[in-house]
Amino acid sequence: MVYQYLAVNQNGKREKGTIEGNSKEEVIKLLRNKGLYTLEIKEEKQSILKKEIEIGKVVKIEELVVFTRQLTTLIRAGVTIIDAIYILSEQTENKRLKKILKQIDSGLRNGETFSSLLAVHKKVFPTMFVNMVKAGEVAGNLDETLDGVATYLEKESNTRKKVKSALTYPIVITIFATFVTVFLMVSVVPTFVQMYADFGAELPLPTRIVIGVSQFIQNRWYLLLGFGILIVITYNLLDRNIKTKYYLDYFKLKMPVFGKLLQKAAIARFSRTLSSLLVSAVPILQALTMVSQVVNNEAIAKPIRESMDSLRQGKSLHEPLKNYSVFPPLLIHMMAIGEETGSLEEMLNKVADFYESDVEAMTDQLKALLEPMMIILLTVIIGTIIMAVLTPMFGIYNMIG
Repeated sequence: MVYQYLAVNQNGKREKGTIEGNSKEEVIKLLRNKGLYTLEIKEEKQSILKKEIEIGKVVKIEELVVFTRQLTTLIRAGVTIIDAIYILSEQTENKRLKKILKQIDSGLRNGETFSSLLAVHKKVFPTMFVNMVKAGEVAGNLDETLDGVATYLEKESNTRKKVKSALTYPIVITIFATFVTVFLMVSVVPTFVQMYADFGAELPLPTRIVIGVSQFIQNRWYLLLGFGILIVITYNLLDRNIKTKYYLDYFKLKMPVFGKLLQKAAIARFSRTLSSLLVSAVPILQALTMVSQVVNNEAIAKPIRESMDSLRQGKSLHEPLKNYSVFPPLLIHMMAIGEETGSLEEMLNKVADFYESDVEAMTDQLKALLEPMMIILLTVIIGTIIMAVLTPMFGIYNMIG
């Protein structure tokens, strides 16, 4: 958001201008760091023409990984964090990231910590990123922490891409099949219906069914549209309620074929995130809170929150998790070993490696299996419609003959 301000500098002179920030409190703090004392501040209402049109995320995860890797390299080379941020702000091509880095550079020169400045830009730097950096600042190993953050982001990005690629193909084919079916029903079938009516031909059952569906789509299309909208609204309402969201997410994990893929991806995300946070010396309760937000599945987040209660009572972490079927025995066993030997982060890292590899192998298998199956399904649907429409033609030819 952009704010208009009126302030007084250290010489008593008034200054006014605009500044970007997430809240009035943040803007007041930024102005104070510049030696300005705020007299008046209000949000500037931008017109559509003045607003930047942003599609998707303002900073892609790949760009964030490159930034983190470069920052790690510069710090390890002995460059100060202030100089490193300045160098990266000058060379980045992403306008949004450039603007953010310049703001961070300004804040660092005014004595603010790197993590506190990252926290201001939550849309770009996730909470986990900020907390790991904060832990690295306290421990004095910021370069190692940043390297771990970059590795985590890379692996997380690869896993998400694999899952999306497995789900995208059947969705695209289904949409394509739907459009082709509707086109045939609305544009092609009615032509044959009129012709058969003119000849008074007797129509077989498959043809009558196809014609009935065609007429329904033409005359009652609004019912189908309304039903689709109702499904979307119902899903969103269920997804917003934490109780119903649990059962909805649980159902997703139990779906045939794709459920296993989503479960393995979620377990990999849980293991990798918790391992990365523990390696960065983030307190385990705080780490679990962040993990429950990152997994993006209430069927997994709820047991994680319950495990926090177990830890507060001095019990183990894995005990409450083994009561939930969404957590596989391998994960529970490895966590138990990690807790007993004091190497929980290492065990979780191995679990994450295993399930990330498993997700990759499973997506490749699904692609190889789904491509011919979807093509066959598409052929059967379209072929059935065409055959049902053309079959009466043979009877007409016999009548003419």
